[in-house]
Amino acid sequence: MADRRLTLVVSAALVFGACSGGPAATSTPGSGATATPATSTPPTGSPTSAPTDAATPTAAPATATPLPSPGAAEIAAWASDICAINATFLSDNQQITLDIPEPTERTLEALKQVNANRQPRIEQGYADAVDALHALTPYPGGESFRLGLLNEFQSALDAMPAFFQAIADATTVEEIDAQYTTRGTVNSAGLLGSARSVVEMDVAFSDAVAAVTTGCRFFEFDARARVHGIETPDFSEIVIDETFDEPGNWPTGDFDGGTVTIADGALTVAFDSAVVQGVETVGQPTSKFHDARIESHFAMNGSALVGLSCRGSRAERYYVLVNAIGLILIYRTSDNSLIGRRAAPDDFDASLGLDLAIECLAGNLDPFSLIVYLNEERVAEVQDAHALESEGFAGMLAQAFTPGASATFDSFRVLVPAD
Repeated sequence: MADRRLTLVVSAALVFGACSGGPAATSTPGSGATATPATSTPPTGSPTSAPTDAATPTAAPATATPLPSPGAAEIAAWASDICAINATFLSDNQQITLDIPEPTERTLEALKQVNANRQPRIEQGYADAVDALHALTPYPGGESFRLGLLNEFQSALDAMPAFFQAIADATTVEEIDAQYTTRGTVNSAGLLGSARSVVEMDVAFSDAVAAVTTGCRFFEFDARARVHGIETPDFSEIVIDETFDEPGNWPTGDFDGGTVTIADGALTVAFDSAVVQGVETVGQPTSKFHDARIESHFAMNGSALVGLSCRGSRAERYYVLVNAIGLILIYRTSDNSLIGRRAAPDDFDASLGLDLAIECLAGNLDPFSLIVYLNEERVAEVQDAHALESEGFAGMLAQAFTPGASATFDSFRVLVPAD
């Protein structure tokens, strides 16, 4: 086997708050870690919006009469209008945080009082978003998106009384924190439904949403990652073919936050706390990883993101991550940017194990292209004008959101086009 340099990046940190898939800044993790979205409020404490995955909406979505065959300008205006609803929702929530800030001392009674004071305004924000989506005249090719968002906001609105009652009934600060740390983007069925609705949009509306620069709460990244049909070379030369039958050059043992083990033909990363940790082997033939296809079969347990990386160096790389409910996240780490997001197909089931493959293409293509396959189906494509190095490491990674999460890889392959 050729010399190898494999980057295994493992990290554990709660980076998603309890916000309903809301817009997010990007966090800057430690060396070698993934960059992930983070809410503007602390992950523990009292974010300003309630969870999205706990209830079935009590009101049926509106069925307004669609516009007849609108042109490009009308489609762009509709995309702008729906993203403006999201932008207003975010702005209102941020204002609540300013008007009713976190207590200076995080006592049980102080946290209860903050949540009680915020509750009516949070509920009003969701209600206003629901009303605005009902009133929006739909575009036929994007109606699935309006209905998906409407379901997400209505579900959150319906769930809030029980959510805030649980906080009012809490007997410890930890119980209040748990209401938020167990919710949010990673476990949000409402968010996943909205993301999947983007897949159903027609090309014209998808492109219109992709062109919106702010306000869509990452749904513009779903639209930008739609499958366009980028041509790829024939990846027929196997450079690395690892089945983890023996440790070899792979790092194993304890790290600050968990353990890496190799046993029974699998490499397992098990987390016991929230930390960021990077581990690398030596000798990977980066000169071959110009155009490359990276493949792995893995399983995840608990609240985690698991995936692959390419074009890696110590300072930067591209990551493709999948979570347990089927959100696919694509990052460029040179500036900690999410550059694409997509929802897995409806039959996605992480409990059965996943086959993930990514193709990183530079060649004569400008810009750089990254193509994602999940269980052998092409599910996402992104092009990046801010391409990183033209060659680099390939690797696997896992990120845990709660202690006890784990990722188990039983294969890892890197292929390049034949000379």
